[in-house]
Amino acid sequence: MPVLTPDYVSPRWAPDAHLQTVIPAKLSAKPRVQYRRELIDMPDGDFMTFDWVEPVAADPLAPTVVHFHGLEGSSESHYALALMAACRDRGWRGVVA
Repeated sequence: MPVLTPDYVSPRWAPDAHLQTVIPAKLSAKPRVQYRRELIDMPDGDFMTFDWVEPVAADPLAPTVVHFHGLEGSSESHYALALMAACRDRGWRGVVA
């Protein structure tokens, strides 16, 4: 199998992947997103949480974007807020599960 060599060269001010993750999380402005929280009880006694973003005049045929955060993620993480703000701004529904 051939090995591909990446053409990507990181910037001098963020030479490794850890810095490239931390810098946007700490230095970027977090967009304001108003969520509607939905809790669904599960048969085993646990529950699932869904945080919805729904534009005021959403087209019934507009897409719905579902974002599954990781174990340590949440609807308040910088990447979830950015994605849900982008959905809202396009008139789409979004949900963080």
